[in-house]
Amino acid sequence: MTRLIALTLAAAAAIAAPALADTSLAGDISIDTTKMQSSTSRADVRADVAKATVTEWTRQRANAFENTGYTRAAARADYLRTRGENRMMTGEDSGSVYLSQGAFPVGTRAMGAGPR
Repeated sequence: MTRLIALTLAAAAAIAAPALADTSLAGDISIDTTKMQSSTSRADVRADVAKATVTEWTRQRANAFENTGYTRAAARADYLRTRGENRMMTGEDSGSVYLSQGAFPVGTRAMGAGPR
């Protein structure tokens, strides 16, 4: 059996060798010396590129940095005020125990439940 496998592999190698001998795909290097003539001007191309770069995402990003009046001090005070709740909501159980104890404010809706 081993002799048959070895003979089969040798025959396959002998048949495949000529086919695999010249597998270069690039061939010769050919340099094209003809000049390219564009059908649009450089200014038109720049205008098209500038128009294409203004997308919905770039407009939203530009509006994201507008002055909202929410200061760094206010953000810090809000975080410090709700530090315990933040710790509970970002814990290992993702706030499941905190929410199951009814620790959320009255009048909020949690998963479709009505106000308490």
